[in-house]
Amino acid sequence: MANIENPSHEKEYRGLNRDLNMAVERVKDPVALATMLYTIANDRKSTNLLVGNVNAGIDNLNSKFDELTGMVKILIKQNEELLKQLRRNPDGERKEEFLSDRDMEILNFARKEGRVCADDVKEKFGYKQKNGACMRLNNLCKERLLRKEYIGRKVYYMPWKSISPLPSQPL
Repeated sequence: MANIENPSHEKEYRGLNRDLNMAVERVKDPVALATMLYTIANDRKSTNLLVGNVNAGIDNLNSKFDELTGMVKILIKQNEELLKQLRRNPDGERKEEFLSDRDMEILNFARKEGRVCADDVKEKFGYKQKNGACMRLNNLCKERLLRKEYIGRKVYYMPWKSISPLPSQPL
């Protein structure tokens, strides 16, 4: 018998040893051996079926993932083509057909003047404060219909076509 320090483990050890001795005795019995082999074969068969089902599920997920990846690639290409069409026409300006009437008026005013600042737009179009004019001008910049140029503390907005020099600033 083994030397076991903990008495509570000794009981467990004896039980395991007894179970092991009984299994060894059963192996000598041909019917018990055949039953064990049959059980092992059935367990292996069901395990193989389970693994096959898991693999089929993984293959199904992989094919769906590949299909979705292909769709995403097609959508990305379509999106890039649409963005290219929307970005600029050959003159370097965005198309203006989707602008509001007020934005068209501001854009035409900027083209006529060559350059404008928020104060000019505020005065011309009767805004109460400068921030409304700034918002309109900034939106036109985001649409790439106007470009910004910072001179001192003033921001001037100019159409893309006209790149006229600004008058010299007083010292």
